[in-house]
Formats: sequence, structure tokens, C-alpha cells
Amino acid sequence: MKGLKFLILAYNQFNGSIPSEYGDNPIFQALHLSSNKLIGQIPPSLGKLTSLLWLMLANDSLTDSIPPKLGNCSSLLWLNHANNQLSGPIPPQLAKIGSNFMPILLSNRAKDKATAGLGECFSMKRWILADYPPFSLAFPLLTQKNCKSL
Repeated sequence: MKGLKFLILAYNQFNGSIPSEYGDNPIFQALHLSSNKLIGQIPPSLGKLTSLLWLMLANDSLTDSIPPKLGNCSSLLWLNHANNQLSGPIPPQLAKIGSNFMPILLSNRAKDKATAGLGECFSMKRWILADYPPFSLAFPLLTQKNCKSL
């Protein structure tokens, strides 16, 4: 998979776990595995993907906790782990990346408290224009009204 920047395998009926080898491709920019039948933990090796912009792992059956090493994905703009069976605290390391964490971890951790700094746009490092390809269809329009600080 060397040279592969975008791996979008959402809405297939894939089952099994996420291969830890995905973390060995340093040029990945988008990894979208949502809405399959994936189980097991999120591989900590994904934390090596420092060029990753988009990590979509929603609507699967992932378990365990969110790996703190995902905080190493310093380029990450969008993170979606909603509708899995994730447990444990939200790692404070995620405050290093810029994204809207509260809505995208829904249906995992109703009782858990979010780590300080993990709110809508609190740690956003990049402003995404509404027409910025290839994300113009994936991101809701961000406005200053929704952001406390940039």
C-alpha cells in the first residue's frame, strides 16, 4: 500500500479487526472504515499517521478505549468514532489535535466526561474553507459562531 493516500472502504460488509499495518503507511491522509462490521480495538499504530487528515471509524463495533497515541496525529482535522462500544476516558492527548470531538464520540460514552479542551473548535489548528476539496462534502460549515477560539 505504499503510495496510497486515501483508503475509503466505508459501507461495505467488512468484518474482523482493523489491521495494525495501516499505521505503517506514513502518507495516509484519509482512512474511512465506517459502517462495516469491524470489531476489536483501534490499533495504537494509527498514531504513527502524522499526515492523516481524516479518520472515520464510526458505526462499527469497536471496543476498548481510544488509544492515546492518536494524539500524535497532529495533522488530523476530522475524527469520528461515533456509534461503537468504546469505553474509558477520552485521552487528554487528543487535545493536541484540532477537531470537533463531542458530537463524533456520541453513543460510546454517555457517562464519561470529556477532557478539558476537547470541545467544539477548542483545539482547532486549521480553518477549513467550505469549498476545500476533498472535504467540502464531509465537513459541516464551520462558523465563528460555533467556535470559541481559533
